[in-house]
Amino acid sequence: MQKPLSGLVLAVVLLGAILLQGGATVVGATPGAQACYEFAGNPVVNGSQPYFAAGNSTEFAGYSTLFDGISVVTSGSGYSAWLAGTLANVSGIFHATSTNGIAWSIGSSPVLSTGAGGSWDSVAVYSPSVVYNGTGYMMYFSGSEGTAQSRSIGVAFSADGVKWVPYASNPIIKGGSEPYDAYYARFPSVIYENGTYEMWYTGHNALNASALSVTINYATSKDGVHWTKYSGNPVLTQSLAGVAGFTANDSFAEYPSVIRVNGAYVMFFDNGTSVKYAFAANATSWTSEGVALNPGGAGPWDNGSVLFPAAAVSGSAEMVWFFGLEATNPPYLAPVQGIGLAICPLEVFSMTQTSTTTQTVTFTRYSTYTSTSISTSIATATATQSVTVVSNPNASFFEVATAFVIGAAIALAGAVAMIAFRLRGRMPPKS
Repeated sequence: MQKPLSGLVLAVVLLGAILLQGGATVVGATPGAQACYEFAGNPVVNGSQPYFAAGNSTEFAGYSTLFDGISVVTSGSGYSAWLAGTLANVSGIFHATSTNGIAWSIGSSPVLSTGAGGSWDSVAVYSPSVVYNGTGYMMYFSGSEGTAQSRSIGVAFSADGVKWVPYASNPIIKGGSEPYDAYYARFPSVIYENGTYEMWYTGHNALNASALSVTINYATSKDGVHWTKYSGNPVLTQSLAGVAGFTANDSFAEYPSVIRVNGAYVMFFDNGTSVKYAFAANATSWTSEGVALNPGGAGPWDNGSVLFPAAAVSGSAEMVWFFGLEATNPPYLAPVQGIGLAICPLEVFSMTQTSTTTQTVTFTRYSTYTSTSISTSIATATATQSVTVVSNPNASFFEVATAFVIGAAIALAGAVAMIAFRLRGRMPPKS
């Protein structure tokens, strides 16, 4: 049973449908607003314990405790999570439990540690994505042996979510010969449905390419171990046009977190500074629609950047945990960092294709977003409507999905900060 959540911003959520020829259609957030609302008590995991250079009490050197990546699985009894980071100078992936998604009990030892010296994941394991396939748990994670080009994706198996056995032939996905992930592959997000595993992951193009291309790519598997990359990769890109230091040919989108909502796919991802969201009907045709979270939504603790989203469905909305980073000035000070929680009342229409030219779209209109609790019904349903959409007979497929969010507008944080590698310079390094 989920516990009360206080301090959330009250918002009014209205849903609508539109038709767009030749592809997926989505109604996005109101310009200048973000689609998700931070818990006022963030961060919910605040384990950033810095240490300082020897003999210097002000010069920040690193962290003895810090969690930055999380994967959450919901159940009737609450939440299970796997957190990547360092606890008391021991690094790995840790297991945690919660009854409400806010207060977490974190194990004192990693449930997945780095590999043996010289192995593909000997220096770091991070960015977990855990799925339950009906008989056991599978954890997909990033690993490296200390160089950027060694970043790859592996898998581990567990019967209870606590005792994990890594796959002997890891990594299962690594940078390949195609341009979209020629340098490395990492940050997996996996779902399991109808006997098929689907993965979205981040790929980086070759270093000698004429433009930066960090993109989100897709792969499928029948056994969760042997994967086939999609021939049409990448499936989602974000142009860096207008961002200082980059050109319109540069692109950056990373760290996908994909969930299924009413038959559609919803993805949260980050662009190096903010968390954004996108919709798709078929796992590969994504329409990026707006900003889910901007820095500074719940005070200064995350006014530098919000990254690494991890989404889970909660009744009529999405719960998204994310990594927040404080901007510090001067930069040698230890920034506050941690994992926060946001609620994202983005509703997606259910779709029934009645012919090649029409489809019936059924949706529930939510008029009140409750600010006092997270429950199995996070919003009050006031009407259920069916709409028949007559599509262009020359088009073969239409998706009508959405979230038209009207409510408390949250001003966009200042000018877009330098992203990608400049931002990474202020973050704890991920090998």
